[in-house]
Amino acid sequence: MPIKNGLEATKIILELDKNSKIIFISADYSVKSNALAIGAIDFVKKPFDYEVLIETINKALKNPPL
Repeated sequence: MPIKNGLEATKIILELDKNSKIIFISADYSVKSNALAIGAIDFVKKPFDYEVLIETINKALKNPPL
């Protein structure tokens, strides 16, 4: 992302709407713990299998907001 990284964007999105469900998708596995700590509900590592992504999205949609 040219202006903000995903972690910064996640913080801003959750400040605007704490009920947002953010699934972090990155090739950089080292950011997983930070992404989850700041509020992402799941992490999918690139490259990913589309079935894993669909399963992750479905799981997110079934879980009520915090």
